[in-house]
Parts: sequence; structure tokens; C-alpha cells
Amino acid sequence: VDDLIMRITDAFFAIPGLMFLIVWVNIIDPASIPLYGFFNSLGLEPIQISIFFALGLIGWPADARMMRSQVLSIKEREFVIAARSMGASNIRIMIQHLLPNAIAPSIVLASLGIAGAILAESTLSFLGLGVRIPNPSWGTMIDEGRNFFTNAWWYATFPGLTIMLTVLGFNFVGDGLRDALDPKLYE
Repeated sequence: VDDLIMRITDAFFAIPGLMFLIVWVNIIDPASIPLYGFFNSLGLEPIQISIFFALGLIGWPADARMMRSQVLSIKEREFVIAARSMGASNIRIMIQHLLPNAIAPSIVLASLGIAGAILAESTLSFLGLGVRIPNPSWGTMIDEGRNFFTNAWWYATFPGLTIMLTVLGFNFVGDGLRDALDPKLYE
């Protein structure tokens, strides 16, 4: 199972993320996405549902690879070997030892993934493939503002600065979480 999942993640890593998103929003019908009715009942537009699903598809391999490497590293540490020698079951070792020690890097990676998702959605909207007017999107705002850049530069500049500050903020949060949750920092 491990080898199969890692080969699937390798296949996903071989596909450029932005190219996958562009092809996805042009080919896939949002109504064919699992849980489409649920997301539609929340008031999301079909293109938003499609983009969220595609971002999840291109985002999971990094999480899976990182979690696998954490678990493989932690399972060889002394406290896991001690728990195993004391007769702890595999489920108990996973819940009490592996998961609590492996979850911190996943939280950090998730905060950094949010920044990447914001950039990807803004890029798609800027290219005219994402969220469309009248729904708000920073990428759409920049795209509309570039038409008036010589007379009203702030139309495109402030949404761009907002994207930059938001992504920078999520990167700082991820860095802070890494510092706070890294057990090797306190050794």
C-alpha cells in the first residue's frame, strides 16, 4: 500500500500544478465533482467548487509525502521501540506516539499551503479562468485594474499588495508554528 500511494504521489508531482488547474477548470464539469450539491447549497459558484477540488487534488501529495517521512522517522525512535517492547498495540502506538509527534509539521505545511492556494486562485482569476465578476477575487480585481493602470494605478496595485501581504502573513504564521511546534528546537 505504501509503495502504491508513493507512486501515485510521484505521478501527481510530475504534473505542473498551474497547468493542471488550467486544464481542470476548462475540462471538468463542476456538477460531476463529489459533494457538489453540498458545496452548492453553501452558496458557492460552480467554478469555485471546481477550483477548491482541483487545489485539493494538487495539494495532497506534498502532505502525504511529508507525513510518511515523519512517521517513518518517528517509528524508529526509542520511545516507540520502548512502547512496542512493553506490548503496546499498533493502534495505541499510532494514536499515542506517532500521530502527536508527526502532526506539527502537517500543521505548518497546511499554513504554507493556504498561501499557495491563494496565489493559485488569484492566478486563475487573473487569467480569466477562475472566479468571475460579480464575485470578488483579488486576481479578477488586478485583471480589471490593469486596464486603468495609467490613470488609476491603485485599482491594480492594492489588490496585488493585499495578495502579497496575505501570502506573507501565512508564511510568517507557518514559520512561527514551525518554531513553536518543532521539538528539536528545545533539545
